[in-house]
Amino acid sequence: MLEELTHTASIALENAGNYRTARDATRARDDVLAIVSHDLRNPLNNVELSATLLSEMLAERGGPSPNASSVERVHRAVARMNRLIADLLEASLVESGKLTLTRSTERAASLVGEALDANSALAEAKRVSLRRGEGDGEVLEVCVDRFRTLQALGNVIGNAIKFTEAGGVIEVTVERVGERAIIAVRDDGPGIDPNSTPHLFERFWKGPDATREGAGLGLFIARGIVEAQGGSIAVESALGHGTTVRIALPLVEVAPGRA
Repeated sequence: MLEELTHTASIALENAGNYRTARDATRARDDVLAIVSHDLRNPLNNVELSATLLSEMLAERGGPSPNASSVERVHRAVARMNRLIADLLEASLVESGKLTLTRSTERAASLVGEALDANSALAEAKRVSLRRGEGDGEVLEVCVDRFRTLQALGNVIGNAIKFTEAGGVIEVTVERVGERAIIAVRDDGPGIDPNSTPHLFERFWKGPDATREGAGLGLFIARGIVEAQGGSIAVESALGHGTTVRIALPLVEVAPGRA
């Protein structure tokens, strides 16, 4: 009996030690990530400023310039790097539970409208139809952080655009289900392999057919933002039948208090 208790205690101590080691490693990783991300922004800002000044110089000379396309590529590269840095920092906040929220009462339909507008250029470039479906979103109000909710919606809609082929359709609807507003993003893309579906909201996860672009953090951040506001996010998909991502947010009358 004593041997069993000793063995159990030893395992418990070992597990506790492993937990502390993992926790300390995670904290150290996030600290290094925050420092590196912060320090990267300064040289990136300098590159962006230099590219802007060069663009202005070329514009002053007038007429087309063979260097203009090179400068534009620099602008795009800096923008991508800044997005990656922002995603890495947001992911760290989500995982550490330090995501700050400033709540306000917002109409669900207005949030959807803004998210659609923000992604319209991306959809047009991909030749994908982006539209709002019928629903009762006009009268539904949610208590959310407006900026972060738009970020979550943008991540979900942007992901749908990325995986929907040219000529496809993405529809966003809002409806009330019980005491929640359900924002559904539906696409008629190729669908998701059932083996991949459980991993969609994992940090850094990218599907087998994903491109190198992005860090695989968009849906992870979206889930963190939604859950931090007392909501939930889920996906339904089948190969050849498109994908639907549903974001459920508490309505005003049952929404949690200001964070």
